[in-house]
Amino acid sequence: MNAVGQGMGIGVADAGRRGLSLLEVIITLGMIGALSTVFVINIDNMLRRGELDTLEDQFWLAVRGAQENAVYDRKPYILSYSEDERAFVVSSGEERTTFQVIIEGFDEDPEIEVIFSEQYAENSYKLIGGRLVTDNEVIQVGFYPDGTCSPFTAELRILDYTRIINIDPWTGVELAERREG
Repeated sequence: MNAVGQGMGIGVADAGRRGLSLLEVIITLGMIGALSTVFVINIDNMLRRGELDTLEDQFWLAVRGAQENAVYDRKPYILSYSEDERAFVVSSGEERTTFQVIIEGFDEDPEIEVIFSEQYAENSYKLIGGRLVTDNEVIQVGFYPDGTCSPFTAELRILDYTRIINIDPWTGVELAERREG
């Protein structure tokens, strides 16, 4: 072995091998393809989750606005969702505030659905249309001067994602899920 070969780090056994075998190239390309597929799927899910987060953020801003206004002005406020305006609306008589839901990055606006359901006390029912029900779909919910609100559930839907939020009527915050035991 000459001094040039030793200085470059090429040994006698490695002198004839230059490059990758076909099998190594195929395995490498397969791994790159699999990783890029996982990456693209996760990016799509993160973007869609971001849309639901935007809708939920506006919902919580509207809830806080209704709750704060009711306490500050000492009169009831109503929270509803306007499909035409694509906004949550907080109102009391002549006063009206909107919390616009803006979803970007689509050629056309994705469909948004917001459903409010009035919740009845545990183990209680109402007879509506000949059926006993534990909740009833409503178009608006109330917030009151003492800081409380109507017991309700908000179902937020955008594309194929749904988020159901149960609201505590005493505090206006999300109720934790019940755990058995």
